[in-house]
Amino acid sequence: MKITFLGGAGGVTGANHLLEIQKMKMIIDCGLFQSGKFVDELNHQNFAYDPSSVQFAFITHAHLDHVGRLPKLYEHGFRGTIYATEPTCELARLILEDSCSVMEHESKDMRHSSGRVRRPFTCKPEVDSVMKLFHAVKYREKIQLAKVVEVVFDDAGHILGSSTIQFTDKKAK
Repeated sequence: MKITFLGGAGGVTGANHLLEIQKMKMIIDCGLFQSGKFVDELNHQNFAYDPSSVQFAFITHAHLDHVGRLPKLYEHGFRGTIYATEPTCELARLILEDSCSVMEHESKDMRHSSGRVRRPFTCKPEVDSVMKLFHAVKYREKIQLAKVVEVVFDDAGHILGSSTIQFTDKKAK
């Protein structure tokens, strides 16, 4: 089992962790970096992994710094299943739609050095597409991934639907 911290480490926003178990690649959270315009470039950078090679995403809760780059992940090729609790699924749509509206409004004031208006990396079509990948789970429900990994969500008590997620490598036992 290997975990790589790609956001939310060394800072408090942009949660994104790559977990590799056996030959499976999955991510935990895919959040937006927040804290003013100086982090905007972080949000526009490519992911440190190929999104099309990731099979699963697990979302701990629906705060923007945990779900905000999911539409970008989709735009860059991710087509796997996104697991989250039902309240997180519902809140994620609201958060992403609102964020999309804000970014589209703000992007009108942002220009590349070429003078072109910078397109936000997330917009309505990607939000609609990424939401189709969500799969709601219940607390303490066991999820089996290819008989290799067992995943269990448990209540984190942070916000509605928030969870801790336990991953067990069944072949390592």
